[in-house]
Amino acid sequence: MAISKVNLAWPSRISLDCASFTKKTYSKTSAKHGTGLFVAEELAPADLVCAEKPAFYARMRSEGFSIGEESSHRKLRDSLIFKTILKASFKPRLGQRLLKLGGGDVVKNEFHEKNFRVVDGHLDIDHGVIESIIDKNAFSRVPDGFNAQVGIPENVPSYSGVWLKLARLNHSCHPNFHFSFLGDLIIVRTIRPIAKDKEHSISYVPLDPNVKVRCKKL
Repeated sequence: MAISKVNLAWPSRISLDCASFTKKTYSKTSAKHGTGLFVAEELAPADLVCAEKPAFYARMRSEGFSIGEESSHRKLRDSLIFKTILKASFKPRLGQRLLKLGGGDVVKNEFHEKNFRVVDGHLDIDHGVIESIIDKNAFSRVPDGFNAQVGIPENVPSYSGVWLKLARLNHSCHPNFHFSFLGDLIIVRTIRPIAKDKEHSISYVPLDPNVKVRCKKL
């Protein structure tokens, strides 16, 4: 029998899907706010700190909008909330990790870790709590090559998700880490030398050279 030749040429387009790498980090109570993310070893500038895949993720194609527009933001947020509730309900362990994230007064007053219950194999979830957690912990990705302040054209996909480890990151107007996206993978690297057991901090807003301008955006 003749053996057909196999085309070993590289494909014109390669999709990269990586597992999470978070062993250089750990969580504990932060002096700044709630729970923070800390480094487990000394790091040099540009070192890889961690890379994480989202536990919950939503994607939508825009109808042409500015990120600041309430209606478009709400559509993406609602999609993420729906998908998060669905996935967490059928994956109790993952759902319990989600419910341990900070969610403001709603979570503090209405829900506590001791109340986690699994009923018939599903996690018993308060939808209001999930909404609060999403609002406090989700990251959104601006599509490559576009500026959220200017607007995003029609049919360009936008993304939002919850990365359980990186949700612990607190804001600083003088951040010591920078993050970027590779698909839905968030990659975090150091900006300057970082001592062991130092807390991670990132800027929640674009890094304007003027610190005062940066802080006013919050």
